[in-house]
Amino acid sequence: MNPSTALRTALFVLLMATIAAAGDKTPPTYQKGTITGWDKRTDIRSGAKGETVTRNKKVYELKGADLVYQVDYCGAFQAGKFTAGQAVDYRVALYPP
Repeated sequence: MNPSTALRTALFVLLMATIAAAGDKTPPTYQKGTITGWDKRTDIRSGAKGETVTRNKKVYELKGADLVYQVDYCGAFQAGKFTAGQAVDYRVALYPP
């Protein structure tokens, strides 16, 4: 096999693999969990000019089937619309998706 044929074959295989990966439209699966409570906390970080920046946050405790998660600054949780004992559907995703 000459080098140009090998290169074209490799590019074709790479293109087909990219198309196959992009075509995976499997909807995410959700799990059932319960909000067991929440706590107020403060983040303290260094700002761009060396100043200290603080922000208050609510951290929700989400009891899943196998683990208990502490959630903050995450999608709808940021809005603070949850109460203890509330059942929720959730999924765990890697960031960035």
